[in-house]
Amino acid sequence: FERGELVIGIKPTRRSVLPFESLGLNPKIMPSITFDKENSGLVLIAGPVGSGKSSFVDSLVDFNNRFMTGSIYIIQDTIEYYHESKHSIVRHIQINYDTNSIEDALNNCLVLNPNLVVIDDINSPKILDLIFQLIDSGVLVYATMKTRSVYETLAKLITYNAETSIDIFRKRLSYALKAVISLQLIPDKNNQLLLFKEIMLSNSVIQNLIINNNID
Repeated sequence: FERGELVIGIKPTRRSVLPFESLGLNPKIMPSITFDKENSGLVLIAGPVGSGKSSFVDSLVDFNNRFMTGSIYIIQDTIEYYHESKHSIVRHIQINYDTNSIEDALNNCLVLNPNLVVIDDINSPKILDLIFQLIDSGVLVYATMKTRSVYETLAKLITYNAETSIDIFRKRLSYALKAVISLQLIPDKNNQLLLFKEIMLSNSVIQNLIINNNID
């Protein structure tokens, strides 16, 4: 309600998904961020509101769906694009319709053990802890965060510590994290918006920086 009047917010459903080729990603990084060869870990798509995170994630999901064989579970508040099953079996789980909460949906995924789980946003220690449990069982997870850079994303994640020891939490995060892809829409000289991507792929150096709290 607004000033006593009923207000409805409507978000349209997309009818198509951006082709993977339009994302401008180097094909060599795809084995690190898809569930090929039983890949597991956390891939974060970060960016402010309106930066294209949902469209970007849908393109990655479509890539997995077209070229990988497995099961994909997409957990969302609102289904913006419906993925038909192709080489993979895709299930859409809508909060407050198919499940009571994202926590309940993630707990169900721990039993069902899909290859890929997609969620809208990491916004609490509980959700991150459930993601860690999924990764420990061999699941790849795509999630978004409303942050503006790789550094801000890592700094925000560390505030979601649900462990008794921050050292244990940093080690757990360092092993779980596969990649952070931060998106920004920046105008060019003609005022046309261009997609700028800052990409961090995890390796032993990144892991040690997280463990030793040297991400600054």
